[in-house]
Amino acid sequence: MNDSAKISSLLSTRTTRRLARAGIDTIEQIRANYPERLLRVEGFGITSLRAVEAAFFPDQKFDPKARKYERHVSASAASIQNDAKSLA
Repeated sequence: MNDSAKISSLLSTRTTRRLARAGIDTIEQIRANYPERLLRVEGFGITSLRAVEAAFFPDQKFDPKARKYERHVSASAASIQNDAKSLA
């Protein structure tokens, strides 16, 4: 599966088209332009960014107001950490 097909399978048609119009049509280009340039693409907003994050950056969440990244711990990982703390 080539990059375009993979991107199309992971993101909505609208998001894929917005990226393509901006000349971003490979996974490498998505990663290189995340998040600042992606947010400057016309019609590409926070909802599209969250879809890109879910597909390509599952442990990150960009906070556009603070301009920083947050790493999120999944609920199951948090549960394991809490169990480990209670055993100590």
